Amino acid sequence: MKIHRELELHGDRSAVFHMLDAISAEPAAGWSRNSTAEQELKRMASEQICFECTNTAARRQSRLWIAWREDKHLAYVTNIVPTRGGGLSINEYNAILEDFTKSNKLEERSARAGIRVLLSPQDVDLQYWHLNPRTVELLKYFSDAANKSTGSSHPLDRERWFHFLIAAHKDKATLDTSILGRWLCDEQGWPEDTASDLRIEYEFARELLNAYDRTRQ
Repeated sequence: MKIHRELELHGDRSAVFHMLDAISAEPAAGWSRNSTAEQELKRMASEQICFECTNTAARRQSRLWIAWREDKHLAYVTNIVPTRGGGLSINEYNAILEDFTKSNKLEERSARAGIRVLLSPQDVDLQYWHLNPRTVELLKYFSDAANKSTGSSHPLDRERWFHFLIAAHKDKATLDTSILGRWLCDEQGWPEDTASDLRIEYEFARELLNAYDRTRQ
C-alpha cells in the first residue's frame, strides 16, 4: 500500500532550528522560507515553520509545514498543502517531500549537526502498523470470505471480524480507520459504504477494548 511519507528530525531543539534557519538563509533552487504564512498561522495560536516550493512541470507550488514536538524531541513535517487548486495526491505529496529533503541536503546537514533524519517508506504492508502476521491473516481471511455487500452482519463473517478485532487489540496495533478503509476499498475491492461501516465498528471495538483493559488495571 502506498502512503504519505513522514519526515522527522530527531535531536536537540536548538540544533534542529539552527539547521532549519541555515536552510532558510540558503535554500535550494525553487525553495524559500515563507515568513508571511508563518505569521498568519501564528495569529491562530499555532507556531510552525513554512517552506514554499515554486510551481514547475514536475510539481505544484506548495507550502511545507514543520512543527516541533517537545514530548518526543523532534521536528516533523505536519503537512504539505498546494497554494491553489485542491489537495495533493500521495505521489505529488511524496515527491515534494523527497525534493525538499534531497535538494536542501538535509541528511548531510543533519549529520554535521548531530541530528537524526527519519524519512518513512512510501510502500508498506499492514505490518507497518504493528499488526503481526497472524493478525494480518485474520483480516485477509475475513475480507476474502465475507459478503462485501453486507460487511460483518452474517454470523460467520461477524465471528471472523471479531477474531481480527481482538487480535489487533492484543497487538496494540496503530492501524487507524482511514488506513483500514483505504486497504478495504483499494486493495480488497470493498464498496465505500460497507467499508465505512467496518471502519466505524473497528474504531468502536478498539475504544471499547481499551476501556475494558483500563477497568482491569
